[in-house]
Amino acid sequence: MKNKRRTKTAGAAALLMAVMLTASACGANNNNAGQNVNGSPEPGINDQLPEESGIQDPGSIGDDEETKQPEESATTGGGTDPDAPADIIISNEGIYTGLIDSNSIEIRTDEGAAAYRITEELSPAINELESEAPVAFEYTEKVIDSEQGIKQLWLTKIEAK
Repeated sequence: MKNKRRTKTAGAAALLMAVMLTASACGANNNNAGQNVNGSPEPGINDQLPEESGIQDPGSIGDDEETKQPEESATTGGGTDPDAPADIIISNEGIYTGLIDSNSIEIRTDEGAAAYRITEELSPAINELESEAPVAFEYTEKVIDSEQGIKQLWLTKIEAK
């Protein structure tokens, strides 16, 4: 009789443990659903990049077509929306240091070295430049995070001096 009771108790305990493990593993109360393990992404950061290259061109920060500005507005300063800020073209001279990666170059100026994002249209001109070549260039500043004042520099024109 005692042996039969011990067998039933062991079976019930094993069944109870299996149910408890299943309930805890499956998450009967899924409070963490949809949360990032490393924390929530910071507000204001656009994590919706194109799937082909993972790189956004300047002026395409918004999701919809209404937020994109035509290229003419960057050079002329004009636009259809008077409230939209026009991209200001900044001219400078410096020393072309070289490619950082396939999308960025480094140029040393009097203010120090800086990384400039490049588009595919500028790749032929950049490929012709030698390391440590003096250059004249134009660029725009794109605000990435307005709260922290983070800006990205986008090269619009470069030529050897």
